[in-house]
Formats: sequence, structure tokens, C-alpha cells
Amino acid sequence: MAYYQPQHQMQSQMQNQMQTQMRRSYEPPPPQQSTYGAQRAGVGLLFQTSHDGKIVVKEVVQGMSAWRSNAIKPGDVIVRVGHVNVQNQPLANLRELILGEPGTYVTLGFSRGGTVQFFETKMMRGTADYLDKHMPSQQQQQQQQQQQQQQQQQREQQQQREQQQREQQQREQQQQREQQQREQQQREQQQREQQQQQQQQREMMASAGLPKPPSAPIQSNTASNSIAAPPTMPSATSSAREQEEIERLRTALSASQAEVARLRASLRSQELLVERNSEELRTYREALEKKDEENRQGKVDEDRGKQAVLSDYKQRFDRERGRLVQALEKSNTLSRSLNSILPNILAIERDLQGGGGAPQARAYN
Repeated sequence: MAYYQPQHQMQSQMQNQMQTQMRRSYEPPPPQQSTYGAQRAGVGLLFQTSHDGKIVVKEVVQGMSAWRSNAIKPGDVIVRVGHVNVQNQPLANLRELILGEPGTYVTLGFSRGGTVQFFETKMMRGTADYLDKHMPSQQQQQQQQQQQQQQQQQREQQQQREQQQREQQQREQQQQREQQQREQQQREQQQREQQQQQQQQREMMASAGLPKPPSAPIQSNTASNSIAAPPTMPSATSSAREQEEIERLRTALSASQAEVARLRASLRSQELLVERNSEELRTYREALEKKDEENRQGKVDEDRGKQAVLSDYKQRFDRERGRLVQALEKSNTLSRSLNSILPNILAIERDLQGGGGAPQARAYN
């Protein structure tokens, strides 16, 4: 007797077989020989296909690059390899993308917790023995990172020092140029003063009838080009006066230089004083602005409080006024009632006082 199997059970078995095939684990293959003769290796991750078609990490192989990175956990969903999106792709394509020559790096992108958290990690391809020989440990990596950070800080500090030195050199060069300009101006001023003094001396000597000292040797036009006419020799009195004038000019020059140094020092002290006063003024302005802001905020709070008190007083006043209006209306109503019955009361009173008998029946309004 042949066993009959329903069609829906056959379909269910086929679906189970297909799901089992889709959920088969991806085991990293042993190192292979590439077309160039070099071995190929992975990063130590075992993948499997989930029921919704995603490729998830089944296991992290101990000793491999993924295990050493301590960044990937079982259940993480791989999203891309490098810049290639591997979602909804066969495991064979993923295998070809991850495998490579030992010592090369590959960047894998994962999502954790569904699609909430995405992260990438860069890992070296290679076997555990290869990584032990070539891949630095975490402590070495941290030391390398610290060294790189220290080197970066040193470079930045060196650049800052060089920048400060360049700025200082530029300031010094500017000061030197200014000093040279001032000295050039002083020399020109001194030359003009000397020329004026020499001119005055010549005029005084000319008015006194003394021989005029020559300003430069006079060459003879009738003689040869190499023969010059002998200069007129000044007298002893004029030589002594010129020497005294030179000494006086030297003394004045020394005094002027001392005065320039004193003025420069005074100017520097004034600049420092101005800088200090500017800093104090800036601090005072900041404190004043802060105080104004606090006063403004306090005034706003005080105005709000006053408005709240006034609003409360107004509400209470409105309530009291309403009660007074109601009381006044009641008083007016009572007054009208009393006015309406007052004549009847007076009539009854008169009847009682006049007749002494029983009062007559009256109609009351």
C-alpha cells in the first residue's frame, strides 16, 4: 500500500528546505591561492542569512582581526564592504569582497539593533598567526595613537612658536625701520642745523672782515687737470671757533640721543599704561553691561510682580463693587417696600389712638 502525502505538506517541506538552505552558515574558507600566487584570507567572521534576507554575524572567530577589534558582536547585520552595499546579496559575493591578501585592510559597515545604530570598522586581513606577527596589539595601538597625538601637539606648539617668532621678528624689523627713519631724520636735521650754523659763521666773519674759509678745494682751470690751486688757510681764531662749535654740536647730539632714549622709554611706558587702562575699561564695560542686564531683568520681574498685584487688587475691587451694588439694590427694594406700607401703619396707629376700639378693616396695598 503506497503512502499518500497531501500537497500542502509537500509544499511546507519544500519551503522548510529552502529556508534551511538560505540559513546555511557562511564559514570562512581556508586561505586560498590567488591568481598571483599569494594567499587570500578574511577577518574571522561567520555569517548566516536571516529569515528576512539580511546577512548577520553568527560568530566571531577568536584570534582573528574581528575578534581583536572588539567592535563586532554576533547578531550585527552587515550593510556594506568598503563602498559596496551587500544587502540582499548572496553570501558568495560577500565572501569575494571580504577575502584578500594578508596584510591588506578592509572596512566593514554594520547595523546594530535593527537600523538604529550604524558603525564601521577597519580590519586587517590575515590568519591568527599572521596577525600575531604583523598586527600590533591594542596596547601598542594605544601607544601609537598617544605618540601621534603628542607629535601632533608638538607640531602645533612648534608652529605656534614659529608664528610667534615670525611676528616678533616682524615687530622688531618694524621697530628697526622706524628707528632708522628717526635716526635719518635726526641726521638730516643735524646737517641742516650745521649748515645754518656754518652760514651764520661765514656771515659773521664776512661782516667782521675776516677771510672766508673755503668750503672745498678749488681746482685751477689754467693748469693741468691733476694740479689744484692751494686752498686759503683759515686763521687760528676761526679754527678754534669751529672746534668749539663741533664740540658744542657733539654735546648737543649726545643730549639729543639721551633725550630720544628717555622719550622712547616714556612712550613705551605710556603704551603699557594705555593697554592697562584699555583692559580695565573693557572689564568695567563688561561689568556695567552685566549690571545693566541684571537691573533690566530685575525691573522686568518687579514690573511683572506689580502687574500681578494690581490685577489682584482690581479683581478684589470688582468683587467688592459687585457686592456693594447688590446691597444697594436690596436697600432700595427694602426702602420702596417700607415707603409703600408706611401710610397703612400710620393709619392703624391713628385709629388705635382715637377710637380705642377695634380697628376697622382696611385694604392693604
